[in-house]
Formats: sequence, C-alpha cells, structure tokens
Amino acid sequence: MRTNYRLSTWVFATICGLLALGCGGTGTVAGGTVNTTFGVFQAAYNRSTAGTVVVFVPEIGQATATVRDASAGVFSGNVTITNETISGTLSNGTLTLMIGGTLSGTGTGSSIAGGTLTGDFSANFAAVFIGDGSQNVFAGNYSGTFAGGDSGTWTVTVGTDGSVSGSATDNVNNFNVSGTVSESGGGNLSLASGTASGATWSGGFYPNGSLNACSGTWTSGTETGTWTGSQK
Repeated sequence: MRTNYRLSTWVFATICGLLALGCGGTGTVAGGTVNTTFGVFQAAYNRSTAGTVVVFVPEIGQATATVRDASAGVFSGNVTITNETISGTLSNGTLTLMIGGTLSGTGTGSSIAGGTLTGDFSANFAAVFIGDGSQNVFAGNYSGTFAGGDSGTWTVTVGTDGSVSGSATDNVNNFNVSGTVSESGGGNLSLASGTASGATWSGGFYPNGSLNACSGTWTSGTETGTWTGSQK
C-alpha cells in the first residue's frame, strides 16, 4: 500500500483572493460614494455554453470578480467601482475578458444591472445580491469524489462562518478534514492522517444554479488527479 495515498494536506487555492466582506451600508469606493450594500453578487449567463459570474464588493476599495465558463474556464481579476459603474479586466492566464455593469440599490434589493462580458467571448448578465458577508454564502453540506493516482469519496460541511469539517476515504484509509472556506470560494483545508505522506489539492467553490459546487486537482508526489463535488 502506497502511503502517499494517505492524504495529509488538502488545500483549496482561492479562485479570486481571500476577501473580508462588509455587512452592508454606504461607503467610499474608487471615484466616489456608492449608496449600495456591499457583499456578494451572483449571476448566470447562457451563450453557446453556460457560465456564472460572481462579484465580491468589499466595504471599502475595489471589488473582485470571478467568471466560470463551462468552455473557456475560470477568469478572475479586480473590478473598479466608479460612481456605481463597475469595470475591470479578468484573465484565465491565457484569455482575457472585460467586465462592466451598474451597481445600485441597498440591502437585499441591490443588484448589478446591464452586466456585460466582452473580449475572447461575449455574454450579458444581471447579478443579484446573495449575501452581505455576515454568513458564508457557500455554507452547506457537500460530497464528492476524487480520482487519478488514488480514488475515493469525501464529505464536508461548510459552516456559516466558513469553517469546514468532514472526512475523506480512499476505500482503505479514512481521513479527517478541517479548515476554512473564504467568502470568495477559496480557502485552506488540512487533512490530518497521522504519519501518512502529504498531498496538495487546489480548486474552489463556485455557484451552480440554486446550489453550489466545487472542483479542482490534486498532487501527491508523482501521483496526480482531479476532485469534484456538489452541495447536498
């Protein structure tokens, strides 16, 4: 039995950075004062393939946006808010998108209207407010599988504070999982397995319709593989 199958470290690399989100209100951002609720805004779009847009507006300063496109992959970058107009450039390392739209409203009624994605592909979106940062929007129970050099299943619970607890198994060994998930869907998870050798996982959580999903890749020495899961 290869001990590197005993995974000792599980790291979800953040998709778009670890953000401390505010709990709503009026604040000063680049270019002026925006009378809107700061928090998390989410949208879905449908071009030749489906995709999602998530914009994270911190209490003060620039926001961050992440686009997950079923065909082109994950794009992320900073978004400037000037007099309630958002704009920014997102990249997946190879391709580039420009994002635009208008952020307005207060509280749960705030939204991003007239959202556009242009560049290596084009799409329109309208994002709605899904959380003010007081509770992690990815909270819930998740389960999934990992495959490649080793294979098995995992189950975790993400708390409203972003804490993570659960377990994983490769059908021979069981591992405890604990850690955190940031509001932006990234985070760090540590998988404790005593004297077993380590493995590194990377990926993130992202919106998927009415629930959430997560996916990524893992490496352990010369072994590699993928993992995927969804909210139960």
